[in-house]
Amino acid sequence: MQRFLNWSKINSEKQIDLILIKEYKSWLEKQNLEDSTQNYHFIALRSFLKYLSKQQIKTLSFDKIKLTKKEKKFSNLLEEDEIEILRQAPLKSKEKKIIRLRDSAILELFLSTGLKVSQLANLKRKQINFEKNSFNIILKNNKTQIIQLTNQVKYNLKKYLKTRNATASSLFVRHDRAKGKEAPMHLTPRSIQRLIQKYGKFAGIVKKITPHTLRQTFRSID
Repeated sequence: MQRFLNWSKINSEKQIDLILIKEYKSWLEKQNLEDSTQNYHFIALRSFLKYLSKQQIKTLSFDKIKLTKKEKKFSNLLEEDEIEILRQAPLKSKEKKIIRLRDSAILELFLSTGLKVSQLANLKRKQINFEKNSFNIILKNNKTQIIQLTNQVKYNLKKYLKTRNATASSLFVRHDRAKGKEAPMHLTPRSIQRLIQKYGKFAGIVKKITPHTLRQTFRSID
C-alpha cells in the first residue's frame, strides 16, 4: 500500500479508478517484479478497497481488480519472500496468544524439517530433546530417524511450551478458544492442513499452501 501511495501521489480514495490501476500495473511490470509479487500488491489494494466499502466510503469496487492468471503455471514451491511472509502470518493474526505461538512453531517445524503432516501431528513432548537439539521419529521400516532442530524451531517450541500449563503428552494440542485452556486431544493431520491453508490465505499468498507444499519446499532448498 505504501508503494502504491508513493507512486500514485493521490490524496483521496475517490481518485482510485480502473485507469489508475492499469497504469499502476504497467509501472509494476517495469520494475521487473514476478507476477506473484505483483499479485501481493493488488491483494493488499483489494483488501484496502474492501475495508473502505465496509465503511460505506465510495470508491472503486475491490472486485474490479483482477489478479494475474499466469500464477497457475508456476510451481507450488514457495519462494524466499513467500516463506518469510508465511512465517510471520500466525504472529500477525488475531488468534489468542497460545494459538499464535503454537501455529508459529508448527509452521517453523514444517519449513525447517520437511516432516510429513502425520509425523508432525503425532509428535510427543518427550520426543523433543532440547539439550541435543533434536528429536527422533520412527519410519515405516521401524528405523529411527534423527531430526535436527534449528535455533528458530527450538526458540518457537520453547516459547509455546512455556505458555502451556497443562501436561498433555502431545506436542501440539487443541486449545479452548473461549477459556484459553488446553484440550487433551492432539491436533489431527486434517486440522493442521486447515490451519496451514488458513495462514497461506491470511498472508495473501496466491498459491495453494498445504503441508505437502512446505515439505517439498524444504526438500528443494535442502
